[in-house]
Amino acid sequence: MPILLDLLLPAAFGFTLSESVRARKAWVIVLCAFLVLLYSYLKYYPQIEVKVRPEGAGIYLNGKHIGSSQKKHRIPFGSHHLRLNFKNSPFFEEKLQEVQTNYYDITEISETLRPKKGNLYVCVRTSSTSPPPPGLSVTIVGPGDSPLTKDNPPFKFSGIRAGVYLVQVNYKAGETAVSKEITDVCVLENMNPKVEVNF
Repeated sequence: MPILLDLLLPAAFGFTLSESVRARKAWVIVLCAFLVLLYSYLKYYPQIEVKVRPEGAGIYLNGKHIGSSQKKHRIPFGSHHLRLNFKNSPFFEEKLQEVQTNYYDITEISETLRPKKGNLYVCVRTSSTSPPPPGLSVTIVGPGDSPLTKDNPPFKFSGIRAGVYLVQVNYKAGETAVSKEITDVCVLENMNPKVEVNF
């Protein structure tokens, strides 16, 4: 390659052989200087390392998704808005905070996004002349510590994990066990869904 440059530079630009050698040395010096500056830029540029649980949580810096947790990200120095959420799920809390970075900084942030809590009320209605069916119980199946069962009214499930539930109302008709199911019951924070089951 150096020999090729010695042959091409004089021909292309009218250099003498000694001038082409000096030009080649100048280009090498410029390239080395550029690499040193690039290394310094990358070395001293601030970094942020975010560790978020559960796995799969997203990291948003100034409204832009920059990746997932357990990685270091290079960011401009200054003040930034950091938002952490779990797959944009309404069932997990979201964390917001301000991050200030300077040169040489490696900012470490560790957060846990906890599941939200909610309540679910199941209202079992019978005709005015009929007593509640024997063996009446309500079971909910969904995220968290489910299934949960209540054998006596009121059938209110408080402080359960937010998510989508299956509600099962069980009773006996004579000697036969009967079950009614209501699917896709959504429990959210600060909302108290009421499921009505009529017999």
